[in-house]
Amino acid sequence: MGVPIGLNAWSRAGDFGTEAFSTYWFSAAHAESTYVFCPEPGVSGLTFDLSGSGDGVGLPETRFRFTLDDLTAGQALACLEAPVEADWQGWSTWSRDWCQTCTTDPAHTYAMTLFASADGGDGTRYACLGVDVLPAVPAPGALLLAVLGVVGVGRSRRSLAR
Repeated sequence: MGVPIGLNAWSRAGDFGTEAFSTYWFSAAHAESTYVFCPEPGVSGLTFDLSGSGDGVGLPETRFRFTLDDLTAGQALACLEAPVEADWQGWSTWSRDWCQTCTTDPAHTYAMTLFASADGGDGTRYACLGVDVLPAVPAPGALLLAVLGVVGVGRSRRSLAR
């Protein structure tokens, strides 16, 4: 009777993050979270601040992917994935940080998917991805113009009322 070889893998998905961890030869872990949402009224853009990392021997052993799809319009708005082919140079630990702002329409429904994968090999593999989602803040110049416009309209109304 041989000694059993432990094949360990775990994954976690949720809370705007995914993690995948695997050890020993044929174990594999895949984690995926999909969030379907409509932006709040008045929100015309969302900023996605992503941070991911992994270790292993490159493709396809560890990777993560972020996608944003406009379900109402039936189109993909963003797809970010790491590592890319050029990253692979033997065993490596890698990380990526992205920040992307996407125009959104409160009347549309969107799907945001986070995916992390760690596949087997002769050692430990790990991949994770996390994202913060914030309403897009207009550029300072646009804010200044909006404030000046409101002030100008207010003064015009007061002048006309006299």
